[in-house]
Amino acid sequence: MRRLMIVVLFVLLSCSYAYGHNGAISLYSDATLTRCDGSIGWYETDSIYVFYVRSQGPDLGREVDFRLQLSSADVMFSPAPAWSPRITSVVGDIQTGISLMSDICIGMNETLVTLGRVHVFFFADPWNSDPLKTFYMSVEPHPSSGTISIRECDPQGTIVPVLGGVFVFNGSCNVGVKTSSWGAIKSLYQ
Repeated sequence: MRRLMIVVLFVLLSCSYAYGHNGAISLYSDATLTRCDGSIGWYETDSIYVFYVRSQGPDLGREVDFRLQLSSADVMFSPAPAWSPRITSVVGDIQTGISLMSDICIGMNETLVTLGRVHVFFFADPWNSDPLKTFYMSVEPHPSSGTISIRECDPQGTIVPVLGGVFVFNGSCNVGVKTSSWGAIKSLYQ
């Protein structure tokens, strides 16, 4: 009986990460949230979609702050991401910290909000530069705020911290990131 209670407690704690998170900025290869990994060949490009997944968190308000990082020096971002038409102002750089802002509430009553599309370019020989040919990009905290955050549409403009997910190239979607971030996002759509 005691063992059963411990198992139940563990499951409840695990599910609280998966189903009760406060929203997340996440990366996928298409708008259907079915792919968290993919392949990219030598000197090829790919498009990664950036979403806000609300889960138990607030609606996406007037601002979102984050940055994207790559795990390999053989990959680079295109200089001009294609942001959603809802975004009216962009401050900063996607790798050093970016703020996407709007004059209106970007995602009212929406579970999933598309923020835009980022192009990546793989410019090294995958057979010689990386034996596993695996790299990923991850959503990281904004340098100035120290968190991945959204700004609500309330009169005070409340800042709410959210999670970040990753996109894996030539991988299995299991890159050893915190289960409270990528695991929470992925579990919502299985």
